[in-house]
This record gives sequence, C-alpha cells and structure tokens, in this order.
Amino acid sequence: MIAKNRDWIADHRQVLKLVIPKHGYRYFGIHAEGNDEPGLKAGINEKGLVVVSSTAGSISRKLRKESDRTKGLLAKLLNESDSVDSALKKERMFVGPRNIMLADKTKIAVIEIGLNGEYSVAVKQ
Repeated sequence: MIAKNRDWIADHRQVLKLVIPKHGYRYFGIHAEGNDEPGLKAGINEKGLVVVSSTAGSISRKLRKESDRTKGLLAKLLNESDSVDSALKKERMFVGPRNIMLADKTKIAVIEIGLNGEYSVAVKQ
C-alpha cells in the first residue's frame, strides 16, 4: 500500500487520466492542471507498479527550477517498468531534485534525488 497527501495550494485542478501509449504499459495518473507546476503527480500502471513524486523540500525552489532534470520521469517509469526492480534499473533517469516513491505487490522503494546527479535508494520487501 502507498499513500500520498495532495496538500498543495488550491490553485489547480487534479484530473485522473487513463493513458494508453502506443508502446509500453497503460496507466492511470493524477495530473495537476492550471498552475505553474502541471503534470503527472502519481500513477499506477497495468502491471500494478505505483509511482508517486514529492518535492525535495530541503532544496530551495530556485535550485530545483535551475537544475537539470528528467522531464516526464513518472510517465516514463510507469510506461516502461513492470515492477519496482525494473524501475530501479533506470538510474540514468534519476536526475533533478525530487523524491520518488515506488510500490508493487512485493516491494516498496524511495528514491531521493538531489543535486549534481546524486541520489539514494531505500528498498523494503
């Protein structure tokens, strides 16, 4: 089980979308729309992989905005991964300050991504 609060300022809409790509896994995702931080915030794919993001609050907003980052990271992980293990093999994508939480039927993981390509991973069975 995985849970995430959505305690942002109420300056946007949250929309549940079914994404059916030409290639890869289908997924349901919660998207923010209508603010300066639009995009996919959480999702679950057809294989049961859950991917959720949260802000790396210890890094200033200015630094987070200026940093290189993998665009569409959550969508890529949901589209291309069938498990926590397969998502964790995509470490080349772990760029840009944020936290990513992953879960499948047997495992959970937290990826803390910092600046300059640094990241850490914690996994629980």
